[in-house]
Amino acid sequence: MTAFRSTDRRLTKLTSLRQQLEKEPAFFIETRVHNYADAFDHLRNKSGPIVAVIDLNRDEERAFAVAAEIKLKLSNVHLVMTAPDDNPQTLLRAMRTGAEEYLSQPFNWQRGLEVFRSYSKEDQTSIPRLVEVSNEAK
Repeated sequence: MTAFRSTDRRLTKLTSLRQQLEKEPAFFIETRVHNYADAFDHLRNKSGPIVAVIDLNRDEERAFAVAAEIKLKLSNVHLVMTAPDDNPQTLLRAMRTGAEEYLSQPFNWQRGLEVFRSYSKEDQTSIPRLVEVSNEAK
């Protein structure tokens, strides 16, 4: 598992979600993408079903831009967006951008596992790859 360098509480919550998901045999947890700018290139070279979890908490505009590009050009990638609140405008924008799911932080574990398990049930031929995308503070 990749360790987070920040002590930001929101990143701690993402770490906890990752730890929960690593216990699930229905997923392959990919190396985390630490920069929105690298996300598209990282994902376009992957095959099979991919679930990209895009964290909006650092730079919302860039996160939405990369999500839109991914949705437009990569049909094998499912988008799940996460943010530190339940702001209706953010949720609406996430859905319009192409997110199939939106998880607010702190995470409801049961709901999160339900969402991710649904992707493994969708494609019985291969295990979905789960890729976290965020923009960490340096």
